[in-house]
Amino acid sequence: SEMRLRRFEQARELLDDILRGAPPCEIQAAARSDILHVRYGIALRDYEGRKLASSLKECEALLPDSSGDESLRSIVLLLVGHIHVALRRYGQAWKFYSDLINSSSTPEHLRNSAKESIKRLPPETRWPV
Repeated sequence: SEMRLRRFEQARELLDDILRGAPPCEIQAAARSDILHVRYGIALRDYEGRKLASSLKECEALLPDSSGDESLRSIVLLLVGHIHVALRRYGQAWKFYSDLINSSSTPEHLRNSAKESIKRLPPETRWPV
């Protein structure tokens, strides 16, 4: 885990160097997208490893950075909903799932995942979506 964190920090430093070097816009955009997906991968790995606080922290930091990539933003929101379920914060989970369901930019497969996830919440935490 320490080694992965070190590699992630090295990748982040490399990205910063690349961005400061002002390569063409498409390279910058690709590098930004790659690092955002790496960060999502870290959050997902932490979630799967039951490191919920760490996963939630990474997701919360990732949300503002992913605003230009609706697909990534949607999977991050779905993961945040799942984290809240694991933490038994069902009202919070409902909020994130509902945001996904009601957003016109949510890819259909993720909207369907959010709908299925809401159905599994305890009845007292479900509100009409």
